[in-house]
Amino acid sequence: MMARMEQDNDRLNLGAKKFNMWIFIFTSFMLFAAFTSGFIVYSGGSGHGLNVIMPQSFLYSTIVIVLSSGSLFLASKAAKALQFDKQKLYLWITLGLGLAFLPYRSMPAMC
Repeated sequence: MMARMEQDNDRLNLGAKKFNMWIFIFTSFMLFAAFTSGFIVYSGGSGHGLNVIMPQSFLYSTIVIVLSSGSLFLASKAAKALQFDKQKLYLWITLGLGLAFLPYRSMPAMC
């Protein structure tokens, strides 16, 4: 009986930390949604909105992030299926996409 009580005391109670993590994720999502909707309303207004043209680098970086996330997911799936050759391939693809995401266009010219 005493050994069992000591075992229960050794466990970490992660309930509060998990709840705080979900609160943080929710507030981050709501902040992003508020900024996005504010931008859409402001830029769609007649006469007072800014004529903002998004740079092509935003489209490029979004595509690279989506592809990188997909290849990382496939690497995880291959690892769970014990397909290590596929996992290695997908990790190399993810690394290449990560390097492609680097802001090489916005770096100042080296003299």
